[in-house]
Amino acid sequence: MIAEPAAAHDPGSRYLDPAIETMARPELEALQTERLLERLPQVYEHSALMRSVWQAAGISWREITSLEEFSKLAPFVDKDRIRQFRADHADPVGGLLCVPHAHIAVLGSSSGTSGDPTPLPQQANGPLVVGLARDFWEAGARPGDYVANAQFTYRSSHAIERFERIPVVPIFLDQGTEDLEALFDASVRFRPTVLYVVNNLLIAAIDDYGTRSGRDPAEVLASYKSVIFGGEPLSDRSRALLARWGLRAQQMTALGDVCGAIECREADGCHTWEDLALVEHLQLDSTTPAADGERGELVVTSLTEWVAPLIRFRSGDIVELTRRPCGCGRTHARIKVLGRTGDEIVIDGRSILPRDVWPAIEAVPATAAGLFQLIRRERHSDRLRIRVGYRGTSMAAGLAADVASSVEHHLGLVPEVELVPEAQLLRLGPPHKIPRVSAV
Repeated sequence: MIAEPAAAHDPGSRYLDPAIETMARPELEALQTERLLERLPQVYEHSALMRSVWQAAGISWREITSLEEFSKLAPFVDKDRIRQFRADHADPVGGLLCVPHAHIAVLGSSSGTSGDPTPLPQQANGPLVVGLARDFWEAGARPGDYVANAQFTYRSSHAIERFERIPVVPIFLDQGTEDLEALFDASVRFRPTVLYVVNNLLIAAIDDYGTRSGRDPAEVLASYKSVIFGGEPLSDRSRALLARWGLRAQQMTALGDVCGAIECREADGCHTWEDLALVEHLQLDSTTPAADGERGELVVTSLTEWVAPLIRFRSGDIVELTRRPCGCGRTHARIKVLGRTGDEIVIDGRSILPRDVWPAIEAVPATAAGLFQLIRRERHSDRLRIRVGYRGTSMAAGLAADVASSVEHHLGLVPEVELVPEAQLLRLGPPHKIPRVSAV
């Protein structure tokens, strides 16, 4: 069963659920073991996909009696395996379901930016809701507060549950960049304490709307204790704008399609809730654990989701992970997401990810929105090729050379630059992000 926070919370406490959030590592690992061993037989018996994966590997859940044995013996699953099962068996949820359809509270999905969206059946009051409530509390939300919810197409709504756990009053707003007046008006009228979720495009749109309307974002958004940023890396330009407005950003990422992970106010990595998910950190292209603080692939196992648990899910996310205690007092692991395994380009032995290129693109005024793609026909390449969106109705003379010069200054590489209108790139993805790597 999921450990529920107390019915009444101390508004002065930094923690919503202090016993769990500050649990000593031996106790946390004992809880993980208990929940994992409870979950495995259920998944093996009822999840058609997971059973087929374990049978193909010649492994039974009965062979797993500890976290150590799990890490040595349990087979992996990834999005491609889920998609293939869905196609082969005409199963819309990819063989993940462990309960009758009537028990599904929410049928969400991944964003689909890196491919066909993965269906994610979820239970009521599941790990996503439990984790987000803790994160909202850390962001400054307290009972009775208004919280502005400008959520993009993410993984599921759970729109009311996540707010009832504190409880706060949600204000639902469009995440698009076309109607900033509604966000500004709601912020002035209700004085919310948390804004969830912003992204680089929305921050740029707020800046532009503030200039056009004469309404200073620093005044309009003054009530927010934190803004939750998600969908892609927080760019230098966005960070500077938020700082100018006096706003604190807490970055958010996905924890392998199991739940979310959000920075605390220390801003030293996104907290993973290890009572809800077993988190592993493996060397790239390997099954060997990566060292604490090193770059590796995030692998996640559901511990409290019983509708459609993911077991040893290789997320494809390249992260730095540490279990060093955080300055906030929480004991759970923290991650910094660097990119995805399919996004890496190796040039002369050097690893390049989209986040490495971002500052160079933003440094040029006509491409300051940071809309770009790396052209990746294969992992190893002899040259960096970039498609960049420019602002305005006509391309300025010499813009490609300016972008190439900026990239060379930041990375020491001279790229090939293809320029396209910003609108052309924006059509490639949902409002909050575009695919940052293209094969063509």
